[in-house]
Amino acid sequence: MPTISSASQVKPFTPRQAWVMVICASAFYCFQFLLRVAPSVLTEQLKISFDVNSCELGFLGACYYNAYALMQIPIGIVLDRFNIRYIISLSCGTAALGTIIFALSDTLFVAGIGRFLMGMGAACGFIGTLKIASLCIDKRYTVRAVAIAMIFGTCGGTLGSAPLALLTNYLTWRTSLLLIAGIGLCLTVLLYITLKPLEQLRHTSTLRINFATFADQLARLVKIKQFWLLSIFGMLMYVPLSAFADLWGAAFVALKYAIDPVLAASLVSLIYLGVAIGTSIFSTMAEKLRHYQLPMILSSLMITLCYHYIIYSSSLSIELFGGLLLCAGISFGGQCLVFSALSEKVSPSSYGFACGFMNMIIMMSGVVFEPLIGALLDSNSQLDIVTYTTALQPILIALCSAIAISLFIRVKYPRYG
Repeated sequence: MPTISSASQVKPFTPRQAWVMVICASAFYCFQFLLRVAPSVLTEQLKISFDVNSCELGFLGACYYNAYALMQIPIGIVLDRFNIRYIISLSCGTAALGTIIFALSDTLFVAGIGRFLMGMGAACGFIGTLKIASLCIDKRYTVRAVAIAMIFGTCGGTLGSAPLALLTNYLTWRTSLLLIAGIGLCLTVLLYITLKPLEQLRHTSTLRINFATFADQLARLVKIKQFWLLSIFGMLMYVPLSAFADLWGAAFVALKYAIDPVLAASLVSLIYLGVAIGTSIFSTMAEKLRHYQLPMILSSLMITLCYHYIIYSSSLSIELFGGLLLCAGISFGGQCLVFSALSEKVSPSSYGFACGFMNMIIMMSGVVFEPLIGALLDSNSQLDIVTYTTALQPILIALCSAIAISLFIRVKYPRYG
């Protein structure tokens, strides 16, 4: 089976320095997650402000995912070659700038530009954290680094749901987003300061990229069957987050139980709380079992069952439904293992590029499924719970496909001693 060869690298950091940098980079991932899910609690306000239907709103939300997905490979390349400290700080600043433009926009076109810039900047959040971890953290603890990043990210998802919905009861959605942009600018400064130890690394930055080297990396990567299985599994497992939790979930829950949007957003935020818990559970399971595939199979089975009841249940109390959303988030935890498994197939020097390529495939879930579900909602003139149930069925199709893919994943867990 082809693989990209590994190369040893001396890590010129103390463990404390390494984990501080991983945590600070994870805070950026938290910020970008907050930006990503914000439209889920602003759906009605955005429809009114920009006079759009559900499908158009889906495309507006997907502007983030389009930019995010398109930037994954370029970001992966520059993280492998250029000064990581500058790249991550600049990316955070770009996301904050996009938020400002989005908040001040008067037309759908300008809002789309702002949303696109948000996605461009945010594209570095997760893979930037993983790149730092691959350079600074012992390979045995890559799973932990991924878990920390996911926990921070899901905290951002939680903050982007109920608290943002509550904030918009007192401030306009535009003012609320401007406050979030201010947080992003402060985080940009923090990243620039805390990532200074990365200057100790030897960078190979030049004014041009060696496209022959890039083409060689790409050619070797696309020949790795397990890379494609991991990426497609990760993408299919991500559909419930990108399509349900990030955009349509709060509106669905509000309609299903005839409740206030703030309460609906609070319930949906339980998914992100569950992801934080589930990431820890499944990463620990992988460490204890020294196995990637079994936790992935279990995760895909559990999440499929959860979303079956989320979409089709009609007699659950709101308390039990909230517990079901929490379980759905916990079940997602096995998805994060794809990034840890990827580290077994590529060298640290190529990990940024490979991780970016994988994350681009995963983020296609939002590019495709957000507008798809919006179009299915618009296909029926009556926006009732039956229409929503029908429109959300692609989520189950994706999850059932993830179960099938997981059965063919074969990546050995690293063994020491």
